[in-house]
Amino acid sequence: MEIVKEEISFTSDHLILKGLLYYPLPKNEYFGILFIHGGGKYTSSRYLKWQAFLAQNGYSSLSFFCRGVGNSEGDFADSSLANRLKDSQQALAFFKNSGAVDPSGIALCGSSMGAPVAVRLLEQNKRIKAIIVQSAAAYAKEAENIPLNVQFTQTISVPNSWQNSPVWEILEIFRGNLGVFYGQEDKIIPEGIKQRYRQLIKQGEFWEIKNGQHKLLAPTNNLEEKAEQELFSRSLLFLSRSFV
Repeated sequence: MEIVKEEISFTSDHLILKGLLYYPLPKNEYFGILFIHGGGKYTSSRYLKWQAFLAQNGYSSLSFFCRGVGNSEGDFADSSLANRLKDSQQALAFFKNSGAVDPSGIALCGSSMGAPVAVRLLEQNKRIKAIIVQSAAAYAKEAENIPLNVQFTQTISVPNSWQNSPVWEILEIFRGNLGVFYGQEDKIIPEGIKQRYRQLIKQGEFWEIKNGQHKLLAPTNNLEEKAEQELFSRSLLFLSRSFV
């Protein structure tokens, strides 16, 4: 199957954000997925292989850099969970109007810090039928508007502060499919967070990937590459069950 990788841009708070749109040819309104990255100052997208894999299997996808990350405009010091939610909402709006996705057939996927951002998108977008949270974090409500600096780190480092995260209430009432994927060797995310996401699955699945680390999309050896491929395969199965 021939696929297209298209560099795109859109605005959020007057900043130009950059992304990559993948879709099979001919261009059509396929089922698709919006990827929301985690924390850190990435210089290149970690979703390229995943997006190519999904396109080869008939799905479109959009990944993008939030403000201050990659080749998007903005200052990383201005980045916060609240601002990343704004950026993600604009990315979703762009994706819906791209002509490469069925607006009623979009799933979300948030990685690590991007997972709670993806969940927050569900509040504003009731038609979303499926969401994947991969290596998912969760943060205290008090951290929402704090820039991603030392103060943010101090706030989320308070023991069990994640328990009042807004994501739990949102997922309590979500009636779509929830896929929760962690690497078996993920030592970054507290076990309590993993199990809380698991408890909130009404439809969907919880899957721990053998030999997978927290950074499932940044493998450093053959075993981790196999874990990454398993993530891709499980996500494809999840999407096929979500859009029937």
